[in-house]
Amino acid sequence: MKADFSMVPAIKRPLSEDQIEAQLRKTGSTPFFARNIEIDYPGGLFAPLGEINRLRREFLEVAEEEVASSFRPSVEEAEKARVGLEDLSARRRKAPRRSPPERSRPSISIYVSTLEEVSGAAEGGCRRVYFEPVVGIADGRRCRPEKTGPEEVLETLHLAREISDRWDVDLVWKWPRIVRRRFFDFAAPLLERARVVEVMVEGVGLAEAVSAQVPGMRVSGSIGLNVWNSSAVEALGPSFQRLTLSPELSWREMAELLVRSRSLSYSPDLEVLVQGNVEAMVAENCLLSSALGCEVVAGAGEDFWGIEDETGRVFPVREDGEGRTHVYNAVELSLIDEVPKIVDMGVGSIAIDARGRKAGYARKMAEIYRRSLMGGDLSGLKREAREISLGGITKGAFLRGRKE
Repeated sequence: MKADFSMVPAIKRPLSEDQIEAQLRKTGSTPFFARNIEIDYPGGLFAPLGEINRLRREFLEVAEEEVASSFRPSVEEAEKARVGLEDLSARRRKAPRRSPPERSRPSISIYVSTLEEVSGAAEGGCRRVYFEPVVGIADGRRCRPEKTGPEEVLETLHLAREISDRWDVDLVWKWPRIVRRRFFDFAAPLLERARVVEVMVEGVGLAEAVSAQVPGMRVSGSIGLNVWNSSAVEALGPSFQRLTLSPELSWREMAELLVRSRSLSYSPDLEVLVQGNVEAMVAENCLLSSALGCEVVAGAGEDFWGIEDETGRVFPVREDGEGRTHVYNAVELSLIDEVPKIVDMGVGSIAIDARGRKAGYARKMAEIYRRSLMGGDLSGLKREAREISLGGITKGAFLRGRKE
């Protein structure tokens, strides 16, 4: 671009090349910075610094518009997308809105992380167990879980299978929320020997990889898939036996999703998380060792760690087998008194997250929800659930949805 002003011969104080360059480098709060500036300046000239600053601002505005324009679709591409969206909306409006099938009782699934919790969940009356044992494959710090060999993992899974068979419960091997190549290369070869009927993952690519490793293996999807609407169900359905709906949906959004999903040619079993501290974030590094030091964490032998904020709320913290830190909400999700509404929606199953909460919690919470499904006193069951919940209870987004 070309400036709309000219420099003139200086009367007293000509601008130096360094002064001009300093003004041009002031990109302020814009996303730009000046890496190289070439100036062809004979010297002895003057222009108000305000004019040079205005030139810089106008140049950056033009640059910003050019960068933004390079990412915008063309008029033809935008029109094609608009037509496609209208076509999709029309097909969704025409899809038959089928009523729920004859009211049936949802089954109960429970997330657990130890063999003791597997036993507790099974004794409590659940239908399936999502078992996520700690698989120690990280190198380095002492505070990380000890290395776990393939045979140790298989032995743990076989013991879990014996427990689940004794109680006629389906055993599902739950994989970590984040799976890198190191874990997959470790776990995939064990699938055929693991004696599990199903694997739970939180990524679409993993579902395809598991199916390629063991054709016919059932795969279910946890909340990490972020299933928000029936279009997601339609897209993911062919790869999954079961999908967990996003816990950020309101009950109205869930009901709409379920109604629309019934019109699909294939719809997997749809599950709602009803109890547990929902995962808020995952950090790649071990926050505990960063804050306290590896020696302290390794020597403490503590079963529970948490982060306390300025209001006194405690956010549970757990470390996985690769040294990542998982931080959970301070207040426990509990939809115990909403069970009749959930049943009326036609949900196939409900889930309880009991990982890290011991066998007694898994057993008791399974019993509480089993009794609620059988028509038990909801106010009394809610009191029982609150007594063993961590940090109190909340219904999350279930009633009012999210604050956009």
